[in-house]
Amino acid sequence: MNLSNTRSWPVWSFIALFAGAARLSDATPAMVYKPLASRLNEVVVARPMAALPAGLYYMQVYLVVSRYLKKTAWYFAPDGIVYADVTGGITPADLARHKGWKGRARMMGKEMEVRWSDGSVSKSEVVQKNGGFDWSTSESGMFLAVKPYTDWKQLVGSYEGGMSSSSGGGFIYTSRSITLLPDGSYTREGIAGIGSSYDGTGTQARAGALNQNAGTWRFDGQYSIRFIDRTGKTSRYLVFPAINGMYVEDTFCKRIR
Repeated sequence: MNLSNTRSWPVWSFIALFAGAARLSDATPAMVYKPLASRLNEVVVARPMAALPAGLYYMQVYLVVSRYLKKTAWYFAPDGIVYADVTGGITPADLARHKGWKGRARMMGKEMEVRWSDGSVSKSEVVQKNGGFDWSTSESGMFLAVKPYTDWKQLVGSYEGGMSSSSGGGFIYTSRSITLLPDGSYTREGIAGIGSSYDGTGTQARAGALNQNAGTWRFDGQYSIRFIDRTGKTSRYLVFPAINGMYVEDTFCKRIR
């Protein structure tokens, strides 16, 4: 991890996206799967920071070199351990399998220091904001506390999202769509590709791949969703609500219906 401090992209207009959970009518038909009550008790909802932050936070930072607005999730455990780029959930089992950055945080006056498992250190002043805080390092910027879903019916709907970044004349892009039906079935479609601004003839060159699958989905409780495709393959992702959409599969997706 590059430890030199950079200026984060101060886009606090995104606060509105995470002000509350999406709501659906209670008339939505019942789903066969019921989340385990014990799973709901294994997570900690983010709370206002008194010393170290605690709970799940959405994080975004603008990476100037790649021209990429990075959007991800960090979990601050009650014992001071920090998990960067959380993907599958925040149960004890999820955190034990975490493959991203992990370190121990401590407050030093107005600054927060994280000593990562590889021995590197990130340190910067913490500036509290409405709904979260700024902690500006080369890999972090704005943090917003997020709320969990409280009922599987809140997830039902169709969503679209994606991302792109560019550097040195090349670019990468992803796009995905997800439909979650109240009977427990889903459809997913994803496109990923790379390209260059010019291929020597003055035209844009691209190459990409399309992936489609369908099956059943399950809300595992608060921050996790599980997809089981028709071959039996299971994928599990972090999920949380935003106004007009949700964060899922490491992407902010807008609700389209």
